[in-house]
Amino acid sequence: MSRSLSTVVLIAGLILLLWGFNASESMASEVSEVVENTPSSKAMLLIIVGGVAAAAGAFGLLRRGR
Repeated sequence: MSRSLSTVVLIAGLILLLWGFNASESMASEVSEVVENTPSSKAMLLIIVGGVAAAAGAFGLLRRGR
């Protein structure tokens, strides 16, 4: 992966993580947490995908060049 692509993937991952954390604090997620004792599936999906994307971007940036 090129450095520019890795940077874009890292930034997109961080944005998805922030969006997921914000979604987990929403009213819908709070209701879901009270009823099911877990955050909403949308919040969980955003956090997981964001984490994977951020990790992939960071790995691409830290990997020694080819």
